[in-house]
Amino acid sequence: SLWGTSLILVALVGAAAQSLASHWRWRARFLLIGILILSAAILGSAISYARVWALLAGMVAARLAGVRGARSDSGNDITIGRQLASVAALCWACAAALTVVSSAPEGPLAQMRWSLGPAWWLEGRTGVITTLLCLAPITLQLIFAYGLRKGRRAAYFGTLILQMVLGLSTVAATGVALAQGTDENGMARPELVTTASLLLVPVILNAALCVITWWVRRSFTIHAEPSTTSTLLRRWLLLMVGCAGAVLVLGFLTSDSFVPLEALNSGDDLTVTDYATPLQILHDYTLALLPTATASIFEPSLVPMTLFAEAPVLWVPLVAWIGTLAIILSALLARPRIPLSSPLESLTPLLRAHGAGTLGWMQTWEGNQVWVSPSGEAGVAYRGSGGVALTVTDLAYEPGKASEAIAQFSSFASASGLTPALYSVHEELAQAAREEGWTIMQVAEESLLDLPDLAFKGKAYQDVRTAMNHATREGVEAVWTTWEECPAGWRDQITVISDTWSDDKALPEMSFTLGGVPELAVPETRILVAIDEESTIHAVTSWLPIYRDGAVVGLTLDVMRRRTTGWRPAIEFLIGKAALAAQEEGLEILSLSGAPLSRSADDTSAFGPLTDALAAIMEPLYGFTSLHAFKRKFKPRTQSLYLAVPDPASLATVGLAISHAYVPHVSPAQTLTLVASVAGGLTKLAAKGVGDLRSTRAASR
Repeated sequence: SLWGTSLILVALVGAAAQSLASHWRWRARFLLIGILILSAAILGSAISYARVWALLAGMVAARLAGVRGARSDSGNDITIGRQLASVAALCWACAAALTVVSSAPEGPLAQMRWSLGPAWWLEGRTGVITTLLCLAPITLQLIFAYGLRKGRRAAYFGTLILQMVLGLSTVAATGVALAQGTDENGMARPELVTTASLLLVPVILNAALCVITWWVRRSFTIHAEPSTTSTLLRRWLLLMVGCAGAVLVLGFLTSDSFVPLEALNSGDDLTVTDYATPLQILHDYTLALLPTATASIFEPSLVPMTLFAEAPVLWVPLVAWIGTLAIILSALLARPRIPLSSPLESLTPLLRAHGAGTLGWMQTWEGNQVWVSPSGEAGVAYRGSGGVALTVTDLAYEPGKASEAIAQFSSFASASGLTPALYSVHEELAQAAREEGWTIMQVAEESLLDLPDLAFKGKAYQDVRTAMNHATREGVEAVWTTWEECPAGWRDQITVISDTWSDDKALPEMSFTLGGVPELAVPETRILVAIDEESTIHAVTSWLPIYRDGAVVGLTLDVMRRRTTGWRPAIEFLIGKAALAAQEEGLEILSLSGAPLSRSADDTSAFGPLTDALAAIMEPLYGFTSLHAFKRKFKPRTQSLYLAVPDPASLATVGLAISHAYVPHVSPAQTLTLVASVAGGLTKLAAKGVGDLRSTRAASR
């Protein structure tokens, strides 16, 4: 039967909830139990109570059978508080909507509908418009639930105000009804007392949601920009003035189409009535915006007798509600107030002391925001766009305190309304994040040369030796310089080489962790050029310092550009010369930087097929796999670079933030090129399959 099927499905859902990771499991339990208990309290039917027991039975059975998802401790107090209030608000909204759409609810919370509105329900004028008006405050609470999840302070105050208005209006209306319905002894009639008690039961939910939200009030720290708030407030005031004006105009046109409610209730002759006054129409328009319970305090004065007459007292209130909901939603979607960035000068000493990995010096580039812990013992540069705090690379922290640094940065990001994302981090930091329950996926692979034992000997280094030998015959030499020391003519040549290289690309030049000409001017950046006897630069590379304990222990390759018409092996020549010079300087390591979406071994994780597909899509545009293959000429060892996020549900948002960080501006023509590449990559993926793509990538290694 349908009853039995629904109970089985509910039990299976309860059992399935047990298999979720812990940070998902408690949300699913709270939501499922809350909605089913509230629906049973509203509907009051046997099947609704049976569903609650079926859900609990499914959860208990799964627990006894040993079903349990992965343990995760990734949530901090701020995030948990936001999620708790958001789920509670969602449960209230679902329960309230159920009372509106149910035809004959019989549970103790069935009278919840009378606290919502509009007042016309008391007069029996149910219909589409009145139902939509009744759903308006529910929709408003759903919008606030989204804001609570995002930590918005406005959603916190909005939830408290909405629930207090609904609850207090019900209490006040019940008190008025009891005061007016007394018998000859001045006592409230028994039937009124019973009705009043039923009306007051839903107020418990209003109070409960207020208490839960207030209890976690410190979780709501995100404010909108003052300019955004003032702009939206002006729009709302204009909306209200416009709706009031429309009510007056429509009321004037339909003033002879209303009947006084008092005359209708008394049975008086309705053939001749006075025209409705503007004040009466405005009164009923305002009442239609308020909860139903207020009708016991401010009774409607008119009844519209034609469809056109319903416009000022039903249609315009609906327009006012829709406009208000849209404005509030836009306020919660607006860009939050950006947290103040710490000065770069406070991060640089940490980078020198602790290094932040081989890519750490990229954190000194422009365009980044800086976070430094209150103790000053950890810090990182990040991009704060798209609702994500996306780190440039590893955090700088004291040895052995990776977990503490991650927790502090995560708390800062959450308090700022941002999703923390550790991008391009090495194994040590990724492992610490994994132990905290974060989701980890490989996003790039870095090529490294260990300098103490490096010697370009043997057949394996034939291409490198050939390039360096040919340089002597071609009259090309490698010259170290900095942007500050570069002659003006060299700077011009480097700029032209870089511009020509980027102009050949279908999409704009990437930024973020991939430097260009502006990054050559960053202090401590070394430049190595291949220049001939006629002062023509054939290629240019830039090298960033790798720090440890305050000393430079290595160099990281950043910019790598060759003149289109220049000497072909110039890049191999420059990298070889840089390695030998760094070795002579006594440095330990030379990083050839990371190649995005590339790896030397198959990724057996759940994200492997995804990165394979992305690599196939992006290869025609940027050639990441080809770049990775080029670096193998130097026989480097490799190490993985990872992305770490606290919640896998945020991966899509983080992915968009990464895309925006690398390519913030794309023209319409470039967008079409990107769409065509994506379509081609998806077609290739469908034709070859993931297994064939992996075989192709393995062959290219």
